[in-house]
Amino acid sequence: MNAGSQSPANTTEVIVVGGGPAGLSLALHLDMHGVDTVLFETEPTTRWHPKGNTNNARTMELFRKLGIADAVRTLGVPADHPFDIAFFTRFNAFEIFRGRTPSRAERLALRAAAGPTDQVVEPPHRANQMYVERQLFERAAKSAHVRLKFGYPVQSFMQDDDGVTVTAGNGETWRAKYLVGCDGSRSQVRRSLGIKYGGEAQLMDVFLSGLFIAVHLRIPVLYP
Repeated sequence: MNAGSQSPANTTEVIVVGGGPAGLSLALHLDMHGVDTVLFETEPTTRWHPKGNTNNARTMELFRKLGIADAVRTLGVPADHPFDIAFFTRFNAFEIFRGRTPSRAERLALRAAAGPTDQVVEPPHRANQMYVERQLFERAAKSAHVRLKFGYPVQSFMQDDDGVTVTAGNGETWRAKYLVGCDGSRSQVRRSLGIKYGGEAQLMDVFLSGLFIAVHLRIPVLYP
């Protein structure tokens, strides 16, 4: 069979474009309902460098639905490590202020003691995206209804009354009922459909929209 040909073997119910946390989570949720899904990701593997590190309460609830919330909570810093945010005049000088944030162990204790009407049964958790992605990937790779195609960029797609045809990778063609764009802020799917962002074109807020420099330090004696 030629790489660019179309056959029943190249059909599925849903095609997901983008193999980050959103795309992998969607594929896993579709798998729970027995929906066959093919996920295309441009990169050959999951994230290999630090990226986002906050999983909010709603995200953790979705992970709980997938049965992996506790596994995700094992990722990141040790269980007794606080997530405090502290402000100093210098790294080794006067501490101006410290915002106290519970450790993973403390948050799990709060979760265990939460009542049936508690609105945040799954507290937020800090774990870097590259570790969370890897866990989602490994779970999806074992799923009966998910086929992962990393290193296969989607080149084009065309919609008709019965579904969508996708050309990806080395020119192979896939047919699906639905296509979902989970390919990030620079989404090729969004741009191909002519969907634009709303709001201000450029924000001038220095703190939230300015230049950030990320520095990772290991200083065991900084805060005993």
